[in-house]
Amino acid sequence: MGDKYAVTCDIAVTVPDPGDTAMVLMDALTTRAYLYELIFSQGGSPADNIIRWVVRRFTTSVGTGGSAIVATPLDPASPAALITANRNTLTTEPTYTAASELLDFDLNQRATFRWVAAPGGELVMAAAAATNGIGVTPMSPAYAGISNVVAHWDE
Repeated sequence: MGDKYAVTCDIAVTVPDPGDTAMVLMDALTTRAYLYELIFSQGGSPADNIIRWVVRRFTTSVGTGGSAIVATPLDPASPAALITANRNTLTTEPTYTAASELLDFDLNQRATFRWVAAPGGELVMAAAAATNGIGVTPMSPAYAGISNVVAHWDE
């Protein structure tokens, strides 16, 4: 069993496609990470709005801007994470790979959703350059509040 880590972030939701990426997890050359849990939620005043969440791969550009997220080890004795992460306010979006959606679903604003991989069904990140990775994007035609995402992985 490898070391386990968590990151969390929030972003103001934007209109449908392409949307603004809330979180990017960037590959490391020396390890393969296994994303095994994602938690999605919305803040703001309760209402009945739909937020579309898309989790997909990028392979040529991580985008620019954003803020680094320091991964929290779930075991305090673990070393620093090798996978790096950025959150919201990207100046340019990652270059997403065509037809690379790993998760794509609608969520009511009032709901919280927890995705947990079945054993062996984790989302695998390649041992590749940091220009590769996974991005998480919320989009909505009506909701303009904050959306939150938490990611847990094993490396």
